[in-house]
Amino acid sequence: MDSVEQALPIDIHYGKLLDWLVDRRHCEARWLVDGRVIAKRVRQALEQLPPNDTLTPFIRRKDANYFECLEIVEQLKGLEGETKTIFGQYTSTKLKEWVEITKLYQTKNLYLAECAQRLIRNVKYEIPALKQQIAKCHQTQRECLKREGEYASSDAAFKEKFARACKDMDIRGKNVKSELVQLVSELHIVYGRFMDHLPAIQPAMDCYRGFREHMCGRKLEGSFLPLLSFLLQHGNTSVYQWRTGVEPEFPPTKPSQPTLHLEPECDEEELQLEIDWGANEQIDFGFSADAGGPKSNSEEEGGIELEGGIIDFTPVVEFEGKDE
Repeated sequence: MDSVEQALPIDIHYGKLLDWLVDRRHCEARWLVDGRVIAKRVRQALEQLPPNDTLTPFIRRKDANYFECLEIVEQLKGLEGETKTIFGQYTSTKLKEWVEITKLYQTKNLYLAECAQRLIRNVKYEIPALKQQIAKCHQTQRECLKREGEYASSDAAFKEKFARACKDMDIRGKNVKSELVQLVSELHIVYGRFMDHLPAIQPAMDCYRGFREHMCGRKLEGSFLPLLSFLLQHGNTSVYQWRTGVEPEFPPTKPSQPTLHLEPECDEEELQLEIDWGANEQIDFGFSADAGGPKSNSEEEGGIELEGGIIDFTPVVEFEGKDE
């Protein structure tokens, strides 16, 4: 009957567990002072531990509780060996130190007080904080899923808009840059078609001119629709003639189209190539520093004497075209 009563669990509130252990004399009231001494010894012993995959987390954290100390002892038994002296002590100083630390924890049931304190701290602070963090992560996950759906719909809308724009510009959309440049190179064909159909608007221009003169009650003076009139009279000429009204002195025999140089798209690895600035090449200035003859004052002072003695800074303007 007594053994059955001793096996029954005791219902104790977690907040009063530490006080209950002290009141029932399972632990001393000054257990915290002894615990600080043990904690200091644990930090010193952690600095002496050998580097190991299982021991490295304890070394970095610089802290270990009673159960972690037992784990460290088991790891050191496998590393240092369990050989003992004739007095029953371990030959390894590191293993001996950690065994003594575990015994200090067991003295006066100090480890029970430490575990009770950690239990109270975890229930009051750590677990609620983790619950809040989990709830925040779930909220963030829901927001990300919502944004993912919005971005997916926006992606489909932009793809449709891009395809419609490519269709309007009559390009495939595979390589937009080269395709747009190709469209620019075909502008002269479009201009030619425009000029072919331009004479058809002459009757409309005459009708509009007559309407303006009728409404104003007088004959219009000056240019009327100057751009259209110029194109009808002169055709597709140069901008110079349109602005000045004078034909170029040396007009080209055939309208030349601008040449568009399209640079191919480079990969990131090609962009990181080293640029050759030509630092090793020498510039030929047309004179030799080792040439014989008497040195002038400028040469003695470190200057350069050019052929001719005097530099002519008068600007020279060159014109292209036929000689008069």
